[in-house]
Amino acid sequence: MGGQLPSDIQESFTVSRRVLTGMIRIIDSIIAGAIGHPSALPNLIEGFSKRPATQRVFPAMLQALGSSSNTLLRLSDEPGLQSRDCFSICRSIVELSVNVCYICAEGETVALRAERHAQQKAARDLDRKSSIGDQTIHLRFADVEASRMPEELEKSVNEFTFSSGREKSWIDLSIDARCEKVGEVLGAKILTPLHWARFAVYRHSSEILHGTFFSAVFFMGLTDPKGPPKSLKKLIEQIANQHLMVLMATVLALVAVAKAVAAILSIPELASEAECHIQDLRTAPSFSER
Repeated sequence: MGGQLPSDIQESFTVSRRVLTGMIRIIDSIIAGAIGHPSALPNLIEGFSKRPATQRVFPAMLQALGSSSNTLLRLSDEPGLQSRDCFSICRSIVELSVNVCYICAEGETVALRAERHAQQKAARDLDRKSSIGDQTIHLRFADVEASRMPEELEKSVNEFTFSSGREKSWIDLSIDARCEKVGEVLGAKILTPLHWARFAVYRHSSEILHGTFFSAVFFMGLTDPKGPPKSLKKLIEQIANQHLMVLMATVLALVAVAKAVAAILSIPELASEAECHIQDLRTAPSFSER
């Protein structure tokens, strides 16, 4: 498809991939600081050492963030039918970024809650049951002992269980409420990229993940107020612009993460580096006036 794209869109893909690659490197550097790798900035290592719960949960969360971003990068050599799946990947990146920023804003209490949620979730996975109609599926780990679970783990299970018996999410706040808290604590410089990332893709990626008819016609440009694409070339351009929006949202989400970590650990150079990538993204023709 790349050869059929206008030069400004091709250039925008080149810039977007370059910027996303740079932001992934920043995420890698934060992971290095969290695990105390010798290559990390000393103030990153020192800062994380003062936040032990955050230091325990961030490496895995940030690795997942980087992994999904790398997957998106691999699917972004040029737009195509795979661009539809990029919405779902970006949705995961945005939600992860919101959670990381929210933990930055709220601190150790919420990092500990994330740990307890993970522990009780893993415990529930050892013995699961689903009933639909007259069918029941029961999956039980063979080595699970029949004895009572440890008291602390039982407390965590109860913490994340409604009185009705339904399981709770890791946090009671909606994604918008989490973003709002990030803004209240860490400021607009972090809320703005996070808000834009969420706004750019969250609505339509939800439809794609839920498999609605709307998601299918939206991706093909059939809901565009200007009317459906009039040719294959126009359809390709439509998909390309959607893909660029996904790349932009991903970059903004990673920028928010980098700036949030920079804020709580007092590392202004980390925020400056992320901001340089934003300025680079603005050189892309597709984003130069946005």
